[in-house]
Amino acid sequence: MPVVLGGPSARSQRIARGGIVVSLQYVQGEPSIVLFPIRKRHKQTAFIICLSAAWKYADDDYLAQQAKVAAEVLDMGTDRFTVYNIARAINDSLEDLVMMKPEPEEKPQVIGEGQLLGADSKPINFELTDQFLKH
Repeated sequence: MPVVLGGPSARSQRIARGGIVVSLQYVQGEPSIVLFPIRKRHKQTAFIICLSAAWKYADDDYLAQQAKVAAEVLDMGTDRFTVYNIARAINDSLEDLVMMKPEPEEKPQVIGEGQLLGADSKPINFELTDQFLKH
């Protein structure tokens, strides 16, 4: 399944220094940080850090090493300025990643609709979902 970079499914999105988009979103159901350049490159790729691997980025050496890998993957160049900006974007987003709630379950499927008359004789519309049948 392809990953949509940002968009309406992202929990939050911001632009970090150096033109790096930081999107907190779900990738295959897992909370993740998705980094991608604000300007399209020849190859449109992203660098993804899933919650299950976030603990590794607490080590500064690992963070710096992976920031350089991210710079290569994102085709942004591996100069010190770019690598620093990527490392900072990751580090600044780790707490938000850890605080993300699990991915919401799918919306209940509507299986029926109806209308009731209220005490003031005004109609009240309602929907019956498959969640109702489970109770």
